[in-house]
Amino acid sequence: VKAAGMSNSGGSVVAALHFLFWVRAAAGWARSFVLSRGALGPVMKLASSAPSTSASSSPQLSENFCLICNGEEVPCRLNSEQLLKSLPRGPYTTARTHMHKFVFEFEFHNSRIAESTQLMVQAGSLLKPREYEKLIDPQRLRHEYLSNIREAVRRYQKHNDKEGEMKLTTLLNVDEHADHKLYVHVQALGKRPEHPVKVQVMGAPRENAHAKDSGWVTSRQSLWDERKDEVHEVILCNEEGKLFEGLSSNFFVLKKDQDGTPVLITARDGVLLGTVRSLALKMCGSLGIKVVEEAPTLQDLMESEEVFISSTSRWVLPVGEVILPDQSVMTPASTTITNQLLDLLLQHVLESSTEL
Repeated sequence: VKAAGMSNSGGSVVAALHFLFWVRAAAGWARSFVLSRGALGPVMKLASSAPSTSASSSPQLSENFCLICNGEEVPCRLNSEQLLKSLPRGPYTTARTHMHKFVFEFEFHNSRIAESTQLMVQAGSLLKPREYEKLIDPQRLRHEYLSNIREAVRRYQKHNDKEGEMKLTTLLNVDEHADHKLYVHVQALGKRPEHPVKVQVMGAPRENAHAKDSGWVTSRQSLWDERKDEVHEVILCNEEGKLFEGLSSNFFVLKKDQDGTPVLITARDGVLLGTVRSLALKMCGSLGIKVVEEAPTLQDLMESEEVFISSTSRWVLPVGEVILPDQSVMTPASTTITNQLLDLLLQHVLESSTEL
């Protein structure tokens, strides 16, 4: 690992990074907290044409969107990011198509909606819906959810490229009468970057990370706005220097142990466990990679040979530069194993997908 303007050894380096991290991140955390309180604000009109400030999406491939609510189409000119900010807070998930006629890890997303509904109701951040027992049971929820996805994709493909991959965003709302509204939004899937990307370490981990709460889409915006130019993702780090996840991705550090065996380190607690993360970890054994499911530290990062992120739209994506809390830049030495992992993962996507 190469680092500009700093040594790779010694506890003093990490201690200094901790201090600088706190100084620079405090304002961002405060703003994130304030913004997250606003996630319960009034509903905006779905016909709004406000510009997107997405923390995760690539430039739009199409201005055409489709929105289904409880099986019925709703006029919509919002992309998925704008939609999540405009509707009331609720459990959500983002899936993708594969070969334009399969949903990657549908069962995972179905379970996520059910689990997040239960967690948010228990936390008091979501009104308990009338059909609560159905909505927290993946088997009972499955038919309604899959039917909504199929209808949304069918209508979207009537007016758009039938061969293109789609981003499928689902949001569950509960109104004042305790009736639920299951939204499925479809848009073109953003293009995956072709080259290793730049990430920046800043901001504190989120609360109740296992619940995929649409309020996070609003609260993360301040960190996204404060990132440096050309930064593709922001990596969240606590006061102990542990690195948890990106704003919309899981984060991985790969280094060698004393025997030269590659060791992949990625957080399990305190993060939202993504679908691609799960499949990537399953592939590690075939490549002789040891997996350690704990938050990597800043020291692990400094000693790493490769760094990558994973998400629905990006699969596994190598990181070429990391901006540290003191604003120095470290450069992972390689992307070889990350690319091998990506190739192997893509060979197993279809078997983890549900046909539309």
